[in-house]
Amino acid sequence: MGFLSGLFGKKKRLEKGTKPAPGAPKRPPAQIRRFSSGSISDEPELQSAADYARRYPLPAGFEYLETPSNEFDLVIGRQADGEVFPFLLEETLLTFDVPQQKADGSWGKKTMEVFGAR
Repeated sequence: MGFLSGLFGKKKRLEKGTKPAPGAPKRPPAQIRRFSSGSISDEPELQSAADYARRYPLPAGFEYLETPSNEFDLVIGRQADGEVFPFLLEETLLTFDVPQQKADGSWGKKTMEVFGAR
């Protein structure tokens, strides 16, 4: 084996088509990722959808929408189908994720970035 085999522990690679031995430790389940269901903003001077539209102009086909709730909550809506997306605002960058189908048919996300106009 050699010098390097001792550096990486005693794990043995399974050959293709073999199963792990009974009683072998199993891989832990993947952690469930939790995403915010609301928009996150830390700028107190932005009080309305119009304030956001002036400071962070969205790409064509998107608009700011106020959601009916007890507190002021704002989301980004896609005009084509009405789907809404929460956003994250950090310093002068507003970001939101839009689901997108890839060429192979699987789904992923495209992160849209909007830089603030001062």
